[in-house]
Amino acid sequence: MFSSQDSMDNITLFSIITVMSFFLLAPVAVFMEGVKFTPAYLQSAVSNLMVKIYTIVVTIATVKIYNCVEFASINAHFLTGIKC
Repeated sequence: MFSSQDSMDNITLFSIITVMSFFLLAPVAVFMEGVKFTPAYLQSAVSNLMVKIYTIVVTIATVKIYNCVEFASINAHFLTGIKC
């Protein structure tokens, strides 16, 4: 029936599941948390901007290091080399 099309690989399937879960859960998050645009909230968000930037940078670095270590251990198991 669908013999002319290629099957979906794992990365594409994971990407589709991620996007679908975002669209399904974004309205739930807005409903539960609400949208805050009061002046006090906006001022506190701006005053904590450097803390948020630092948190984002540290998170990116730790996720990158974790991925490199994980892929290194997987590649060491299959003896293919490290690609970070």
